[in-house]
Amino acid sequence: MSTARVRIDIAIGGDNATGLITAGRVAQRATVPFALPAEPEAAATAFASALQSLGTRLGEMSGQPILAPRVRIVLLPPLADVRLVQLPPMRAAEAAAVIRRDAARYFLGDAVARVVGVVMPSRRKANSPVLAAAAPVALTEAVRSACGFLDWTLDAILPAHTAWLGRAARLTAGRQAAGVVVAAEGDVVHVIRAIGSVTSIRRLPALAAADLLEASGPGPGTAVVFGDRGSRDTLSRTLSGGGWMVAGAAAESQSAAEAAAAGAADSIIELVPPTLAAQRRDRARTSAWLIAAAAIVLLAGAGLVELWGAKRELSEIRAQRQAIREQVAPLLQARDSVGRLESRALVIERLEQESPRWTRALFDLALLLPGDTHVTTMRTAGDTLVAEATGDRASAALQALRRSGSLEKIRLVGPVERQLEGGETTTERFRFSAILTRPVAQQAEPAQAAGTPLRRDSLAIARRQP
Repeated sequence: MSTARVRIDIAIGGDNATGLITAGRVAQRATVPFALPAEPEAAATAFASALQSLGTRLGEMSGQPILAPRVRIVLLPPLADVRLVQLPPMRAAEAAAVIRRDAARYFLGDAVARVVGVVMPSRRKANSPVLAAAAPVALTEAVRSACGFLDWTLDAILPAHTAWLGRAARLTAGRQAAGVVVAAEGDVVHVIRAIGSVTSIRRLPALAAADLLEASGPGPGTAVVFGDRGSRDTLSRTLSGGGWMVAGAAAESQSAAEAAAAGAADSIIELVPPTLAAQRRDRARTSAWLIAAAAIVLLAGAGLVELWGAKRELSEIRAQRQAIREQVAPLLQARDSVGRLESRALVIERLEQESPRWTRALFDLALLLPGDTHVTTMRTAGDTLVAEATGDRASAALQALRRSGSLEKIRLVGPVERQLEGGETTTERFRFSAILTRPVAQQAEPAQAAGTPLRRDSLAIARRQP
């Protein structure tokens, strides 16, 4: 048995304390005498002495010492009492506060401060009474102080009645649930009637057969009896005579204290002393702060991871942009060159449109006339240009001018005068006329006014045609 995992369930009554250790299927039980002193200040010492004696006895029985075990303490009557209390609909905390305030009204004994635990009825039985358990605050604090003095860990303080119900449920598991639980402790018999939920709790003198059958109610049903062998046999015969079927083999039969210790894990009510409640609240608050701190750390970590991921993606995007920039740099340069060419073309086009028609004609004459032909005189009248020129061949000059975009209807005016030397023509002097054409943009305006749109690229093609 590992001392790190030892758990002891202890039932403490008015005259003895019973401890139970279960390891696998082997259970070790020990009982030591216990007497609660009249002075409240000595209660903690008495509890500590009884618990230490139990630990020593159980350690001897198990073969190894028990160090710092975890314990559940069950308080037998009259140390703790359980009652059914009829209350209006309210929450469990409110019901516990009401019963705690008027504890002397519901529980027998002196008017002292009590620790109260409650179990609320199910919604299907909203009018059912509240199952309430109570024990003096000083008594529960003494139990806790004794465990602290021995360096034992106190898991819970429980009332015996709910521990008996839990043990009975274990004994009848898989069979018909117990309708009556009877526990004989000393000269008192506790009768708990539970059909679905607890419906009555009675305390009777020992060996009162008629009262037992009255408290149990009519059979048939299943009954579980706890007590020493003599009391158990007598109570079982009485219940059997009333139509009840007593559950549990002889090997499973236990005294009331042993049954309470064995049912501690299944108790549905806990009695929490104020100091233990405060410690649990502090522990819960500390846990909440730790969880909040952990959440903040996780949130910060998630933010750092997200930031790292964002920076990593940004670095990758920058690297991709750099690679793309190297690939598209020639295209960007070409785009800039095209843009400059378009700007120059627009300038040339604007100058061409704004300049007089004869200016364009002078350019064409200078560019198209053969190198041996010279214009000697030129005059314009309206859109007609008349010029005199000299050159080797008049026909070649006129043919060259027909490619002009600023002149049209070029024709010879008058005869061609030839200068002869040695019987051959060396120079020809001639006069020609031509009509000055309008710029292409000015030609497009009437067409657009007539509803025929002209595209810019078509105008450029028209301008470049010979």
